[in-house]
Amino acid sequence: MVDAELERIYTIPLREPKQGKRSHRAPRALTAIRAYLARHMKSEKVWIDAAVNEKLWERGKFRIPSKIRVRAIKFQDGVVEVSLPEEEATNLRQQLKAKRDAAASEAILAPTEGPEAAEEGKAPESGATPAPEGKPTEEEAVEKKAESVTTQPEQKGKGHEAGDAGKQG
Repeated sequence: MVDAELERIYTIPLREPKQGKRSHRAPRALTAIRAYLARHMKSEKVWIDAAVNEKLWERGKFRIPSKIRVRAIKFQDGVVEVSLPEEEATNLRQQLKAKRDAAASEAILAPTEGPEAAEEGKAPESGATPAPEGKPTEEEAVEKKAESVTTQPEQKGKGHEAGDAGKQG
């Protein structure tokens, strides 16, 4: 956390979001957390972690906790990131950067021909690969399906004729 400017743990009271309509408590609590941290950390950009949201919603929309402890980290560019203090201190920015680096390091296209393909166990695209023994090819499976649909016996409808077939007399 070299670029972290300020890190604090706050206990945010959630009494005000409990006033008013019960069905709006959890959404209002998120708004209250955002406003509280914007005021105390002096920043308008507040990122709330999914774990904080889940903590608010864990007992449902109507029964939010009366207060919540959060860890707020303010970065040099003014963004405040909010997470639970019990979690590991890896922040969202580090996770996103690691994900981008991993995606950039992967090869965009896998080799299909040459020695690289042989090493990875891929066959070259030129020439069809034979189907394993015992398994039909796609064409054979489609033909078999078409035959089974056309050769099924006709079924009687659910009209009065089918119901009267059992009654004789």
